Amino acid sequence: MRKIIVSTIVILLSIVSVCCADAGVVVYADYNRQLLVMQTDSYGNLTCAETFGALQFPEVGEVFYGTMNSYGMYDWYNQANDYYITAMIDEFMVDD
Repeated sequence: MRKIIVSTIVILLSIVSVCCADAGVVVYADYNRQLLVMQTDSYGNLTCAETFGALQFPEVGEVFYGTMNSYGMYDWYNQANDYYITAMIDEFMVDD
């Protein structure tokens, strides 16, 4: 019975975390400097980030999910290709 309750709680928390996550599309990627620019909303606001230890570097057009609207270091998830990257946000809510 405990396993069912714990499993249910874990599933519900994972659903809530995915539903509340920000999403962004890569609009600029510089592999040499490990820099990414993500468009995070329909108004054209951008998030500028530096990646750390990315085994698979993102390409323009890929969609990532995670926290993108505050300073700090976060893990972003690419659901289509099933991999994570760690990014340090330098600037957010930047317009063109």
